[in-house]
Amino acid sequence: MKLRFFLLFFFPLFAMLSGCSNAQQASTPTPTTTSRATTRVLLITGDWKSQAWYQQVWNNTKKPMRGRFIAAQVDKAAPGKFTFTQLDSYAGLQYVDANFLSQFDVLLVGDTTGFSMSSRFMDGVQQFVQKGGGLGYLASWKWHTALLDGTPFEQVLPARFGVEALKTDWNNFGSRAQTSAFKPEIAAANHPIVRGLNWGTAPNLNAAFKIFPKENAQVLLKTPAGAPVLAAGEYGQGRSVLSASIFSNDELSGNFAEQWPDFGRYYAQLLTWLGEKSKASAASLKTQTGTVEVQIDATKTLNTVTAKTFSIHASHDDPNVAPLQGKALESFQALNLNGGFTRLLERTVEPQNDNDDSNSFNWAGFNFGEIDKQMAETKRLNLEPIMLVTGFRYGSPKWLTADGSSITKPSDRFAAEVAEQCAAIVEHLNGGKGNSPNYKLNLKYLEVGNEPDINGQTVDAFVKVFKTVAARIHRDYPGVKVGAFGGYEIPYLTEFMEKAGNDIDWISRHPYGWTGEMIFEKQDEYVAWRKARGLKPVEFIITEWDFWIQGQSKFDYMMRRYFEAVKRPESAGTLHYRLGQYDEGGYLFGVLWAGWGKQKGGGEKGEPMHDAYDAFWAFRNFRGARTPVTVAAPSAPGLEKQLLADAVRDGDKLNTVLYFARGGEADGWKDFARGTHYNKVRVNLKMTLPPSKTARTLTLSKANGEGFEVLPQKVTVPANAATFSHTLEIEPGVAWSLAMQ
Repeated sequence: MKLRFFLLFFFPLFAMLSGCSNAQQASTPTPTTTSRATTRVLLITGDWKSQAWYQQVWNNTKKPMRGRFIAAQVDKAAPGKFTFTQLDSYAGLQYVDANFLSQFDVLLVGDTTGFSMSSRFMDGVQQFVQKGGGLGYLASWKWHTALLDGTPFEQVLPARFGVEALKTDWNNFGSRAQTSAFKPEIAAANHPIVRGLNWGTAPNLNAAFKIFPKENAQVLLKTPAGAPVLAAGEYGQGRSVLSASIFSNDELSGNFAEQWPDFGRYYAQLLTWLGEKSKASAASLKTQTGTVEVQIDATKTLNTVTAKTFSIHASHDDPNVAPLQGKALESFQALNLNGGFTRLLERTVEPQNDNDDSNSFNWAGFNFGEIDKQMAETKRLNLEPIMLVTGFRYGSPKWLTADGSSITKPSDRFAAEVAEQCAAIVEHLNGGKGNSPNYKLNLKYLEVGNEPDINGQTVDAFVKVFKTVAARIHRDYPGVKVGAFGGYEIPYLTEFMEKAGNDIDWISRHPYGWTGEMIFEKQDEYVAWRKARGLKPVEFIITEWDFWIQGQSKFDYMMRRYFEAVKRPESAGTLHYRLGQYDEGGYLFGVLWAGWGKQKGGGEKGEPMHDAYDAFWAFRNFRGARTPVTVAAPSAPGLEKQLLADAVRDGDKLNTVLYFARGGEADGWKDFARGTHYNKVRVNLKMTLPPSKTARTLTLSKANGEGFEVLPQKVTVPANAATFSHTLEIEPGVAWSLAMQ
């Protein structure tokens, strides 16, 4: 989401000004030699708040945060003894595996959502520790989403997570051992991690999560009530630590980190202990260009891809850019989103009860003015609406909840009145009931409630409301599909689907903070779950998504997520959250700059931003039926997984998108076992073509999160050509679009 000039000029500068003079940045190539006298530490310690741009530009502070703060404090306490590589949570979850970890002695993980840890990541961590590496998992604000019991990642740790309470309510403070501030107490004074530190001067910690030490683990710190706060142990040939509270200058341990003089020394001792058994040696890598063979059979087709897969919220929720005009409209139209989704918002369509009969409308009691404005903008932009009915979710209108009813305590009357509001909207937009000659499916998708507060105690209440709505819509408005959810999914979505049964037509998803890989791996599980229980197939729509990072990491994430999204026929579409830039809870969302000014690292209002925008632009021609694609790297096994390739055919039009993934350190793929660094790939593209009586032209363009361009040279494909070959070299983090027509 950062602008072109920031990405080109400011990011390299701020990467060097991380506040840690000895810290390697993600863009720094792996050195060919590293002194074993230093302990090499990999920090996967946060979302985009851990990035230099957020800290130095947006947050306007010289104080590093999260992993950078830890590294800076350790550098002061033990100068020259550690080298640090900092990855944001996305890069860590996407690219860290056993191969990548082989160059480090210690891995610290914090502020990272456990449900987005792939099997590749967790297996890699397990192998890393088993062979002598050290792992520290640090409780943080996102701790409650771990839910990793029984996984390889949890098996390595010295304690289990206290997640039982989370299985009924993920906000449940029953997952915390201490909910108020406390001073940690020493439980093992002679252990090297805590020995010799002045714990008497340590400030309070804000809270502590429940952990359950395993056999042979050692508790080093505890709460005044005796609950474990810090546990250490050994696994295989390596070591691990689980902290239930101490992380960095974050929500749980901010004062502790910033005001305790021994904080840097504490982490230096922890890292030293974790790394003492490491047998890792520095790799000497030979840099070379890899060769990848890509074959496309455009005579065959798979599932169909439409603009709905690449939708962006562009109407109701963005006053900075709606109605779209000027540069913002021009940028939006350049992405070829005709026919894509947009989500409309109902706030208070029935400000006063229309009458006492929820089965009949007094149309004078309804106000459709705001909805009609949104619908007009939707038609102007040639988009398809999803109608989100959400007022009842947030206690509006007041008359609806006057009897004490709510989404978690719905009376029969409450559920019936919500159903009436939904029916009134559908009937207004579609021109009557299904038996009316004026009935038209202007609205096909109805969403009931935004991120409903579903957990083990409230799921029945929401299902009651949902089923009441679904029954009325299905009865009176044929063709309208009713969906819901959108909120925190694990483990409540399957429970909701089970109770809603076949009344639900589509599932709304909001997978914030997930890698694209894990978003759709989980969706595949949901599809299989329904099939195994004999429930009807449903569609899935991501009605909001993003990853909490900025810059080329964001571009990399978005490219990878779309290569996953286009494969799933059960995915009816996706909507990126916000077209215009938007600040919510400290996070930035959006594709176009909304006018905060250049002092914040941005450009003029409506100017395209270049991480998210470039990804949409790379896929602007990706419409039609997918064609079979195979990718192989016979001379470099494993490299084929780093070259993403897919293709579509729409009549005589063909589009191929290629992307060489950035890799863990943003400079390509490193095969440490074979000692090779692939900083480029040579792609030999071979296509089997459908017949065409006329010559076609191949247009090449590329994007990289810093900008995009259409190459001036064109390639002519002769009429009746049955095959086509082309070779090009691709650098890490660069996407190519090859459009033939």
